[in-house]
Amino acid sequence: MRRLERSHMDLKLNPGRLYGAAIVALSIWFLHGFLQGLLAASVAAIASWSLYHRFAARVGKHVGRPMTAFVFTALITVFVLAPMAFALEQENRIVLHALDEQLQRVVDAEDFSRFPVVVCHPGPTRKPSNIAVNA
Repeated sequence: MRRLERSHMDLKLNPGRLYGAAIVALSIWFLHGFLQGLLAASVAAIASWSLYHRFAARVGKHVGRPMTAFVFTALITVFVLAPMAFALEQENRIVLHALDEQLQRVVDAEDFSRFPVVVCHPGPTRKPSNIAVNA
């Protein structure tokens, strides 16, 4: 007798598969915002794996495994974040200097004499006659 082959497209949609698909779709939607950071962390972890093994071989004998991982993570963080912090500080100074120049140009170019000036002279009773408007 000839055996009937089952098609791969013959899927039965039961509630378990629908819930599973919904969970996968919602997980992808939720993690979408973290994808760039997740990929960067993965690259950093893969790139530093051999360094960690050498570091753990030297330090791991004297310190426990969790402390070795903590110290290595702290060192990598300092060597990665410290230069970025200095670069961001310099960039911040450049941006603030450019904004200050733009504000000074606006203040120098604007003719404030055409705006009405309201001068309030508070008296002992603060009557409306104490307010003068110059236009």
